[in-house]
Amino acid sequence: MAQETKINWIEIDKAFDANTKTPRKIFIDVYTDWCGWCKKMDENTFSNPVIASYLTTKFHAVKFNAEGTKDITYKGKVYKNKGQGQRNPHEFAVALLQGRLPYPSIVFMNEDNNLITYLAGYLIPEQLEPNMAYIESDA
Repeated sequence: MAQETKINWIEIDKAFDANTKTPRKIFIDVYTDWCGWCKKMDENTFSNPVIASYLTTKFHAVKFNAEGTKDITYKGKVYKNKGQGQRNPHEFAVALLQGRLPYPSIVFMNEDNNLITYLAGYLIPEQLEPNMAYIESDA
């Protein structure tokens, strides 16, 4: 039986810290708790052994709740979720996704923690893997 590779998801601030010691591109899964397609990506795409192995070996893999409440300091600025009530986007999610908030979204950052691009929507492993390879190769 093949050994299952499990993705070691870390928080965004830990990925920024990790890049000072082990520079890698950052892969951010931007999700919400209520998003059905986000859950499907967890079940189908992130459980895929090829995707899991690639994420584990080539990227710092981050899960980021776009409606989370933890403050995030990025490049000297503090980003917050200032919302009251339900379904309020975090300022960092708004910044990463350039004002659009499609869930799920995958954000890629370089080794200097700068935004490369993002992919919006549900992706099956066969759609995600070539994008990961393209980004990781500095093409």
